[in-house]
Amino acid sequence: MKRERTLIHSLWPITLLVSAWILGGCQVQQTDLEEMSGKKNALMKEIIIPTTLMIMPNFKQMLVNTEADFIGQGGKEPYTFAKISGPGTLNASGHYIAPSTPGDTVIRVTDATGSTADALVTIDQELALTPSSKKMNVTTSFQFSASGGNAPYVYAVTSGAGSIDANGVFTAPPLAGQTIIRVTDNRSVVANATVSIGNGPIISPTTKKMAVSKTFAFSLSSGTAPFTWEVTQGGGSIDAGGNFTSPATFGNSTVRVTDSLGYSSEATIESFVPNQVATNYWSTCVLKGNTNDVKCFGFNQAGQLGNGGVTVGDTPSDMGLNLKPALLGPDTNPVDVANAYYGSCALMDDGQAKCWGYTYYGANGYAGYGTQGIDPNTMGANLFFVPIGAGRTLTKIEGGYYFNCGLMDNGGVKCWGYNGYGQLGQDTTANFGIDQGGNSLYNMPAIALGQAATKITVGYLHACAILVDGSVRCWGYNGNGELGRNNTVYMGTGAGQMATIAAEPVNLGGSTAVDISAGEDHTCVILSNGKVRCWGYNAQGQLGVGAVDARGNEAGEMAALTDISFGVGKTAVKITSGGYHSCAILNDGTLRCWGNNAAGQLGYGDTANRGDNPGEMGALTPVPLGTGKTVLDVSALEASTCAILNDNTLRCWGSNNYGQLGLGHTRNVGTGPTDMGDNLPAVDLGPNTIPVKMAKSIGSNDNCIVANRDGTNMIICFGQLLYGQGGNAITSVGVRNSDLGVNMTPVDLGIPSGQVKKISPLYQGYCALLQDDTAKCWGYNEPAYRLLGSNSTETYVGDLAKEMGTGLGFVNAGFGVKVTEIKGDGQSPHTCALLDDQSLRCIGYNVYGQLGQDTTANYTYFPTTAPINLGVGRSAVKFATTTYSTCAILDNGELKCWGYNPYGNLGYGDTANRGTGPGNMAALTAIDLGTGRTAKDVCGSNYNTCVLLDNDKMKCWGYNGYGQLGQEHTNNLGDGPGEMGDALPYINLGTGRTVKQLGCGVNYNCALLDNDKVKCWGYNAYGNLGYGNTAYKGNIVGTMGNALPYVDVGTGRTVTQVVAGYYYTCAVLDNNDVKCWGWNANGQLGLGHSESIGNEQNEMGDNLMPAQF
Repeated sequence: MKRERTLIHSLWPITLLVSAWILGGCQVQQTDLEEMSGKKNALMKEIIIPTTLMIMPNFKQMLVNTEADFIGQGGKEPYTFAKISGPGTLNASGHYIAPSTPGDTVIRVTDATGSTADALVTIDQELALTPSSKKMNVTTSFQFSASGGNAPYVYAVTSGAGSIDANGVFTAPPLAGQTIIRVTDNRSVVANATVSIGNGPIISPTTKKMAVSKTFAFSLSSGTAPFTWEVTQGGGSIDAGGNFTSPATFGNSTVRVTDSLGYSSEATIESFVPNQVATNYWSTCVLKGNTNDVKCFGFNQAGQLGNGGVTVGDTPSDMGLNLKPALLGPDTNPVDVANAYYGSCALMDDGQAKCWGYTYYGANGYAGYGTQGIDPNTMGANLFFVPIGAGRTLTKIEGGYYFNCGLMDNGGVKCWGYNGYGQLGQDTTANFGIDQGGNSLYNMPAIALGQAATKITVGYLHACAILVDGSVRCWGYNGNGELGRNNTVYMGTGAGQMATIAAEPVNLGGSTAVDISAGEDHTCVILSNGKVRCWGYNAQGQLGVGAVDARGNEAGEMAALTDISFGVGKTAVKITSGGYHSCAILNDGTLRCWGNNAAGQLGYGDTANRGDNPGEMGALTPVPLGTGKTVLDVSALEASTCAILNDNTLRCWGSNNYGQLGLGHTRNVGTGPTDMGDNLPAVDLGPNTIPVKMAKSIGSNDNCIVANRDGTNMIICFGQLLYGQGGNAITSVGVRNSDLGVNMTPVDLGIPSGQVKKISPLYQGYCALLQDDTAKCWGYNEPAYRLLGSNSTETYVGDLAKEMGTGLGFVNAGFGVKVTEIKGDGQSPHTCALLDDQSLRCIGYNVYGQLGQDTTANYTYFPTTAPINLGVGRSAVKFATTTYSTCAILDNGELKCWGYNPYGNLGYGDTANRGTGPGNMAALTAIDLGTGRTAKDVCGSNYNTCVLLDNDKMKCWGYNGYGQLGQEHTNNLGDGPGEMGDALPYINLGTGRTVKQLGCGVNYNCALLDNDKVKCWGYNAYGNLGYGNTAYKGNIVGTMGNALPYVDVGTGRTVTQVVAGYYYTCAVLDNNDVKCWGWNANGQLGLGHSESIGNEQNEMGDNLMPAQF
């Protein structure tokens, strides 16, 4: 029986063979077929055909964690089963259990003769559609997601209404009901989801941008009460009535409302920190709310943008991420900004202020010299705070023609800078703020106004204040009646005039003032009734009185002055006055402007003045700024206007000859009918950047604002910025990736390759010391200093191609004299060279005696500069140029220092300068380094000095404001008796650790240790210590020694050289990579961007990329 069953199962090959034979064309007779048929049974009984072994099934699709049975057929029993490859388990009888993860498995059956057959098993995740059930409001959309199975997936609606796209986004129909949606994978497996569609709650609006720490009420339509509100993502809170309060920090949030039937809807909120803007002579600055940094653009003849004197904003590539903030220094958080004529100021959150740009009249508050902001070394930590007075802080600051005024925390007012018309309010025309002596701002009394002030404003040459009783006082220039005194007499220039001002308030017709703004030669106030009143110069209608004659310059005019009314129910809430135009924000958020319109600064799409003819003010329409746009803040420039709108963008129009509108071109905007409204583009301040506050700008085309980027406030300026008002001094290579790598052009020294053996820094320059002991230097070379040591009299060498290569001269050390070492200091314009005649000579700036010539006269030529007197028979073997001082290690291991000594950085237990007068150098003694100790190396920067001793330990002295001396305190050392020698402790760098190399940076120091690792301590605002944060080290107990971590430069990497610089650090690694971290505003880290590195977690170690060179 078993045999017959086998025959039957095996007959099909013969049938196929016969069929093939017939179809192949062979002649078969009917009698042959009958004979074959008659013999069929005998044939089946007599012939045994071998069977083929098979496994059933030979292909199987399974889901994870499921089971299946496999059987053998044919061949010769018994069968055995085995798993050849893949996951899962298989028993001897062919029972297979799939694993919990997808994969492919091969199962094999073997019969008694050794024949085999295989089956392929594919294991998949179960196809799922998530969620499997969903409640949705009519006409809303939701993203369903498929998982498991085998992609790609196909989505479809199988019953009910609605539609679903190829990505699984289902859009509900306008009517309630139920819909089934289905997903099918590429193996035709399906999964379903049920959607219940109802008239649930509809939240409005669905997206919202709002300032931090503000409240907004969402509204609802439809749905079934009661409703439940919740914040499902991000910060903030929402109450039972749908009132959402944004968080204190910027970010995104999602709120959801759900009705009693389970239907819900959501809204997303973007919270931002408001920006600020200030405007000035052909430039603009923005303090960015989210990022707390400042960006400037526009005219920049004096470096007021802080980018090296290049105009910014006149080409598209200037703006956005390429727009750099002002360099205000560490621990500064600007909250307000002001522009003066060719100058800028930032008010910090602690009430301190910094001013920069043109400073010849003392506009920076402490010195009357040059400009600050063109040279980056004049900004940042080197830009000093305005010394407003003992115990006083500022709440507001405004600028005019080379002068600034500040409102103090006690309501007092001080003004400083240019004072030719009494605008400083001191009953004199002497300038204040030009020095720290008799004309110092610190000691200058507050202006005698009789009462405390609540608001101040500054015009071109005059200033005004609102006092606590709402009355107004103005002083300074008055040629057009801008002081509101019915005459043209300047006030504040002579004795007793300010007392008169205090006693005689401006006549406001019995009303009081709530806001005030001074234009170039006119003044406007908002009265307590919401109307506006203006007086002074009026040739273009800027007073809004329907005429062009001045007001306030003749008797009786102030009493007869009419108010500006903007219509029924309309009142002014903010006033700003530009050069010859004025603007007001009304209580409905609209803007009205009047006066001069030659450049389109009024924003009405033409060049017609307004306010100079009768009836024009009553017909004044809102400035068209775009559909649904209202105005949050406004600032007038000389002939331009900027506004922050309710969508948190900055829009500017009017004169743009220096890019002060920040639009990437220099065409005026606002003069044509299609310029304004929705066609007016926003200023590109970069991503995550919002304007916070704007400053009025008079007589200038600079524009500065307070802006916030990613939670950090900053000052951003744009426009003319002629004298450094932008405060960032950036002309950098390394900010763009295209600058780096193979595109980085080597310095052309005009010599054969391989001749340079050392590179050294100078003040804004570099020197290459060559193999033949000659040197070439390039960079800053002020003729009064001749820092490069060559015969060149150019101020800058290397800014023109012809000045490099063979055109670059060698350092002239004298006939036949070789140079063994030459270097300078990044903060002090003097250069020193150690020559092969054993002499040390220094040239350059010498006001503090740092050249060691017993005088303060500058020296410009090495051959005519006498060797420094280091003592009888003594010579230098090493030297260091530090901030306005110099140190030398002598041939006997002694150390001597001379020059500027304000913090004891010379190491003599006092603060007396050395090298300034006759006999100073001959009398110079060796610094007491401790009993028996000598020096191996020395370095210094920013008024502190460090030495590596013969026992491979390290000591530092001088300025210690940030813990850079490594003593776990911030007391200066070396400025008093008994602090040096054995009394000065070694720096504790860890148990058993010694020092191989020093690195002295600006307000911080580093050491390469005996284990080829680096430690850094001191100032760390830019991450220059390399610890992934901005915490200072060495300033408090418990931060040095074993507690001071090593700088992580990468797995398995060690350091061969460390260099500390101007808030950034570089190290050469054992694999010859160069890695840099810290401040990177100019791309100095060589990473193709300008973001600081090392100030946040996960930026160091293997994540720190090598410099691209």
